[in-house]
Order: sequence, then C-alpha cells, then structure tokens
Amino acid sequence: MDDFSRALMLNPTDAVTYSNRGRLRFHSCDRDGALADINKALDLNPDLSDAYINRSIVRFGSGDKRGAIQDLDYAMAAQRKHQQALKTA
Repeated sequence: MDDFSRALMLNPTDAVTYSNRGRLRFHSCDRDGALADINKALDLNPDLSDAYINRSIVRFGSGDKRGAIQDLDYAMAAQRKHQQALKTA
C-alpha cells in the first residue's frame, strides 16, 4: 500500500495507480478507502475499464449487486469498443 501512496505523491493524476490501490484496500478490508480510490481513478479517466471491474468487486463485496453488474456491463462494453477500434486501425 505504501508503494502505491508514494507513487501517487509523485504522480497524483495516475488513474491506474488509484484503481490498483483501491483494489488492495478492498483486500485489506478498507471498503470505504477502496471505493474512494477507485472513484478517483474514474474521475481521472472515465474510460478505464479495469477501474470499473475493480469497483464491481468492491460493490459486490459490499452487497451492492446491482451496482456491481452495472460496472461490469460498462467495463465489457468499453473493452468491446476498444477491441473494435484495434481491428479497424
């Protein structure tokens, strides 16, 4: 966790690091901190599908199944869109 926090001090706009620290916080039983980090990641980069996947895990673990499904649906749609873009490039 400390490594992620140090990385964010050096680059406070790194959405991937916020998302990854959020997932680590969830596994450390800090659901509120996890959600705060992952939401920050999505504020910085609303197209970061891994953050939606991480948030779905936190939401599911918190009993918010509907929110978890919405996040997974968005992540899958974003990944399909990205794959289509790669095929046409």
